[in-house]
Amino acid sequence: MENNTTNENAPFFSMKHVFVLLSILLGFYLNWSYVEVSVLAVVVWVILSPAKSWQLARISLIYFVLMSIFILYKTDAYALEFAMGANLFLVLTVLLLGWESKKTKNL
Repeated sequence: MENNTTNENAPFFSMKHVFVLLSILLGFYLNWSYVEVSVLAVVVWVILSPAKSWQLARISLIYFVLMSIFILYKTDAYALEFAMGANLFLVLTVLLLGWESKKTKNL
């Protein structure tokens, strides 16, 4: 007996994907930087499909790695933007960890 957990009839794009794509297009239309557009897209993604705290921590680590690469190549403006994005996701991670721990205590 085969256990197939994927839904073969699911559409390729769901409404979540459409809203994330629209947020990216809106960011580029408003001439935002790549970091601001990516933060907007991730925030929209988190709102539409609640993330776990480790997912936000992973995004924060990616931003820190990109920040250090930009520091090595002496592009401080990009490094500063990625540092602000990394700190934003660290704060969101801590808030989500607090919410998750409160939620598990109530069970």
